[in-house]
Amino acid sequence: MARRRKLEGTDTIKRLFRNLPDAARSEMAEVLEDGSADIQKAVLRETPRRKGALQNAIRTKVLKQTLSAKIGIIGPPAERRSVFYGRILDLGRRAQVVKAVRRAPSGKVSRYLMRVRGIAAKRFISGPRTDARALIANRLRGVWDRILKRLSGGNDG
Repeated sequence: MARRRKLEGTDTIKRLFRNLPDAARSEMAEVLEDGSADIQKAVLRETPRRKGALQNAIRTKVLKQTLSAKIGIIGPPAERRSVFYGRILDLGRRAQVVKAVRRAPSGKVSRYLMRVRGIAAKRFISGPRTDARALIANRLRGVWDRILKRLSGGNDG
């Protein structure tokens, strides 16, 4: 849902992550799982609800190989299609006039113009979440300290 940005130095970081020991990778994945669960709770609090289908579709997925987390409407295509309106609610929609076609059971086709109202973006999924990102970054700082101590042989604590 959110646009991906290319940051400078990401190739170097990806190479570093590929060469991490398994113990370090699993420790970082745990921090990402905890942090993504916190972000998911925040997203669920802000999610508009009528029947709860959209809330049930919001999940987290931590990819341990790439050490990245996905939070949002994740699942098989059929399940994502059933809550297609989540994208509209999250990113908004501009007011527009669309051509509509209706077919009656008798086979008669009627065509008309339909005015669709605009919806302001709620950003419950694609919002910045700077507070949660800062929390994850602080947790990861401690992990990096422990990893570097272990790798240098100075495992004092």
